[in-house]
Order: sequence, then C-alpha cells, then structure tokens
Amino acid sequence: MVRGQYSGYRTTKGVNPKSTVETYAAMRLHVDTWRWADVPILIRAGKELPVTATEIVIELKRPPEKMFAKQHPIGNRMRFQLNPQVVVSIEMQSRKPTVDSFEVEDIELSAIRQDIHTIPPYERLLSAALQGDHDLFATLGTIEEAWRIVDPILDDATPVHSYKPGTWGPKEADRLAPAGGWIPPRVDGKNAK
Repeated sequence: MVRGQYSGYRTTKGVNPKSTVETYAAMRLHVDTWRWADVPILIRAGKELPVTATEIVIELKRPPEKMFAKQHPIGNRMRFQLNPQVVVSIEMQSRKPTVDSFEVEDIELSAIRQDIHTIPPYERLLSAALQGDHDLFATLGTIEEAWRIVDPILDDATPVHSYKPGTWGPKEADRLAPAGGWIPPRVDGKNAK
C-alpha cells in the first residue's frame, strides 16, 4: 500500500498544519481463490488527481508471443466506467480487414448509457432511503467484511508521501502496478493524461 498527501493540503482551512492524514491511497490486492490466483487487483483513489472517474478495467492475458507485425504488448481489455459516464467497452487488437495485410489495429466497442433524465447521485440515494429501497446500501455483513479487510490497513504505519496536485499521486505508487504502469481512466472516450 502507498499513502499520499497532496502538497498544500496542510494549508487548507481547518486542517492541522502538521496533519499526516492521507489524501491518496493505492493498493495492490489479491483474492485468495484458485480462480483469481496471480491476478492483481489495483485500486487507487485520491483528492486533487487530474480527473474524477470511477471505473474497473480488466486486462486479459497477452498471447505468449506476437502473432502479427506491429502488435503492441498490451492485452485486450474490458472497461466498466461508472462515473462520469456509464460506459461498458471492449478494447482489443484486431487484424486489419485487408486480404494481404497481417498488421493489427486497435479497436474499441463501447456501449454508452444515454439517459437524459439522470437523477443526481445524492438525490437518488436520499430518494431510495425515503422509499425504503435497500439496493443502494450495504448490508451489515458487507460492512463487517469491509472493516475486517480495511482495519489492518488503517493500523499499518506506512509513510505518507507527498504528491503534486494534478498528478496521479506519489511516484512510490508506480511500483504497485505491473510492467506498463497504471491504466489511465477514460474521459470523453479518451485516456486521461
């Protein structure tokens, strides 16, 4: 785990000038089952990052060797974006549709939710609470399990590293990501810088 605090946080009104509270956290987790063996789960969240986005990216294993010229070493991906848009996409390399070419191109198939009557998140949450709809709320068992996982992390005395606002967090977090680094979130159909 890597913790961070953006430069200037301690000068924020109401914040202790000696605060060691993190404004960023990055983790590399593993699920203890045969199905997910050797599959890293990377999570990062923080304040003052370049964009606000919530998404899950699943990168599939790469073929053991290149099959086509100009094939880059990145595996195919499935991307589930929840914020700022709801998007489900498949990103892959495919052979160009020409008879005599064995070159590949990057293609993406996306389904974007176009809902003109979207209710803002807090209104939706309050409305669900007032109507007794439990779907948006965690169960007691889920909350207890989350605390079982998070409590040891909170007790861990890892250092809090500084990072500049507008960056993706402390450089120390780069060591958590596999070769190729963190996958940037998508904003308006493009990778965030």
